[in-house]
Parts: sequence; structure tokens; C-alpha cells
Amino acid sequence: MQAAAQSAQIAHEPSLIYQIAADGKTEKVIAQLPYMHRGAISPSGRYVYAERVSYGKNDPTVPYLYDIQTKKLTQLGGYAKWSAA
Repeated sequence: MQAAAQSAQIAHEPSLIYQIAADGKTEKVIAQLPYMHRGAISPSGRYVYAERVSYGKNDPTVPYLYDIQTKKLTQLGGYAKWSAA
């Protein structure tokens, strides 16, 4: 029972996206999103692609795009990846 309560609590914590400097010491929180996984920052550094964690076996994983400048989270119609432009 306690393990179930702990896993439910973890599911509601936000996902923090950090920007880490080349020296590995300087870090800055650039986004705080709902509980997500598979986060990837765009090559330009403006966008974050992430997928919302599904809770059940049959629940779909939902992809999102977060604009760091406007702080807008948009649900995507399908999975995406960065192109090598």
C-alpha cells in the first residue's frame, strides 16, 4: 500500500529541464513541465520535445512541444524528432 502511494506521488511531480554549461557546473532551469519523459532540446535551443507519461498499459503516450521563449506547451498530433538541417 505504501509503495502505491509513493508511486502515485512521484507521478505528479513536475519534470524539470536544465541547461548545463560546457563546464558542467553552471546550470539553469529552463522549463518546468508536467510529468514527462524522453525530453530533447532542439538544436537551436528554443524548443523542448517531450512525451507525457502514460499511467496504464493501454493509455497512449502523448507527445508535446514546449517553446522556451513563449513558455507555451503544445500537444502534437504524432511523434516527432529533430531533423538534421
